[in-house]
Amino acid sequence: MGNINDELNSFFIDNQEFADLINLCIYHGKKIILPEELEDTGQITYPRDHRGQRHELRNDVSKRHQSGLSYQLFCLENQSFINYVMPVRVMGYEASRYMEQAKEIAAQHHRKDYKNWAERSSGLTRTDRLCPVITLVLYWQRKAWDGATSLYELLNLEAEDTDLKDYLQDYKLNLVNMYELTQTDQCEGQLKYILKLLQLDQSQKAICEEVRRNPEYQNLKPETGKVMSALLGNSGIEKYIEQQCKEKGGTVDMCKALDDWEKEAEQRGISMGIHQGISQGITQGITQGITQGIAQGTAETLIRNVRLIMQNLDIGLEKACDLLGIPVEEYRKKEQFLQKSL
Repeated sequence: MGNINDELNSFFIDNQEFADLINLCIYHGKKIILPEELEDTGQITYPRDHRGQRHELRNDVSKRHQSGLSYQLFCLENQSFINYVMPVRVMGYEASRYMEQAKEIAAQHHRKDYKNWAERSSGLTRTDRLCPVITLVLYWQRKAWDGATSLYELLNLEAEDTDLKDYLQDYKLNLVNMYELTQTDQCEGQLKYILKLLQLDQSQKAICEEVRRNPEYQNLKPETGKVMSALLGNSGIEKYIEQQCKEKGGTVDMCKALDDWEKEAEQRGISMGIHQGISQGITQGITQGITQGIAQGTAETLIRNVRLIMQNLDIGLEKACDLLGIPVEEYRKKEQFLQKSL
């Protein structure tokens, strides 16, 4: 399975999904940003370092919004884990974006545009203005963000040193917990389907029921399907999504992908059971092997799901079982059964 950040970046390159997100997070669901008003931006390059090398600096996804004579630059940073230096990192991104704008404006000026030495030396005239840069950090974990959300929180400051603090600039982090976005009906693209899955508390059973109950999941973009499989932590489903993209010309039926994956898991268990029965050399062994194989396939699926949730959410066995709606005792019985059958 590909990196979840890569899948998310590919998803938000689409102008409709990007516009839905900005409208939801910044404008409280109002249709302020239209997809046709967005355009992609290029990467930012740092000056050469002491070794003469340049370093590229880019956001995960960034788009320029043109409205009338003014424009804004919106940037996204997808985080599937906590980054404790995030305020400094975002500050660096945005500072580079502002410097790049200043360079672009200076490059468009002619010498005669400048009225004095101050304007010529800075490259900007007194009336030139930069466009605002807004970065949203999208956090894709249910675990609470325990890192800094501002530059102040990262600085080693004495509480009583108020004089020094008056001269320090704070830098706020625009952190968005994607699990807390609930206004899904205000999205016109397919972001709403992803947000709906996030609201199901990582319950595999609830997710499967949601997908099978709603026909909307039968005609998804490949990028949407890949994000869903990445969030589910299921590499098996992604294989069937890739197959559908080749067969159906670029659409994904998430319901069929789930069905195919479950059938494969069950068939794998049946095949293992038949092989075990044949090796015993008796017909009864074959029958018992089939039965055991079916049970083994089910046990394999349950154990895999529990372990994926424990790993992705960094939680213990009891909490993972609770999220899947099964008793811990049932998990342990399946685990013991699987160990005996191997």
